[in-house]
Amino acid sequence: MALGPEILVDYVIPGWATTDMSKGLSEDRVARELSRQVIKRFSRPEEQANAVLFLESDEASYIKGSILVVDGGFN
Repeated sequence: MALGPEILVDYVIPGWATTDMSKGLSEDRVARELSRQVIKRFSRPEEQANAVLFLESDEASYIKGSILVVDGGFN
């Protein structure tokens, strides 16, 4: 029995977010991480959550097996 059609997984790869955990980073670490981003700021947690909500919504009903990178243009 093939399970492929029954198991459909999408992935969200988050970037840095402003959380209690990230508030403990040194200024040098924050500057280093921001220098590698296009947007030049950490995300808000709700921006990460919105990606998950989108993939769970009817608007994403034809998206299956995707990887959605939510990282502010990290390179």
